[in-house]
Amino acid sequence: MLQDVLSLKPPNEIIDEAARFFTQRRIKVIARSKNSLRFALSAAHAAEAGQVKAVRDATGQTLVSVETGGLSVWHIAESYLRDLRKQARSGARARRRRRAAGTTRLTGVSLDSLGSALGMEPPRPQRPPAQQPAARRPTPTPAPAAPPEPDPAVALDDLVAPPPLAASDNSNE
Repeated sequence: MLQDVLSLKPPNEIIDEAARFFTQRRIKVIARSKNSLRFALSAAHAAEAGQVKAVRDATGQTLVSVETGGLSVWHIAESYLRDLRKQARSGARARRRRRAAGTTRLTGVSLDSLGSALGMEPPRPQRPPAQQPAARRPTPTPAPAAPPEPDPAVALDDLVAPPPLAASDNSNE
């Protein structure tokens, strides 16, 4: 089995993590160099050993190749690759989240120089209008309503309230 995974970590860090991963699972690290690692179940199983190689490419990414010689270490190598892919995905998500914060990063360029290079006028600072204390105006009072003109057809007796009702006495009659 031969599989490749891309990572942003440097090759020596990948090899260190691979050595830790395999030794935690009781796999023997047979040989180790700066950019590669050989592992097997034991020294007696060297014919079925696996190998991890980490090479930095021109884009700055590290190409990690995992190769196994037999089924004895294939399953463990698969779990290492799964772990490495998870790390690569979570790192890519974190970078996207940082970039997607709504700001565009322009390194070494100030927005003032960018605006002047595009021929834009710098924005004028807007000052809020000075607030003067409001002069107290008298509160307008509503004019009293004029009384309605008396209607000559209405008699004065109609304007007088009726007499109060007499209190009734509920005694035995």
